[in-house]
Amino acid sequence: GEVYASREGCQQGDPLGPLLWSFGYHQALLEMQARSPDSICLAYLDDTYCLDVSPVAACAAAAAGEDATDDLCGVTSNQKKQEVYSPTGDLSFLPAAVRGSPHHADGRLLVIKGL
Repeated sequence: GEVYASREGCQQGDPLGPLLWSFGYHQALLEMQARSPDSICLAYLDDTYCLDVSPVAACAAAAAGEDATDDLCGVTSNQKKQEVYSPTGDLSFLPAAVRGSPHHADGRLLVIKGL
């Protein structure tokens, strides 16, 4: 087969990739939690979860995380990969690109995906 050179980041499947990502992302997670002290911010590698009683507060925590990640890591979040779940909260403020938004083509999410 053809050989493809990696010019940026780690090659797919490199066992050090997740470790290096975690080192770089850790400070952004700390900043996200500091900006949203009432929310619970969890992450497994590049999957980040913001939990709060209020969907608006949870989304604000996620937005703070996006800003911190962009500022500190130079990584821009892809809204098409974001998901929001709330069994009862009003999510009409969400942009249509975010899964779970009532404006998204898939509509409101019925369950939250597990880790």
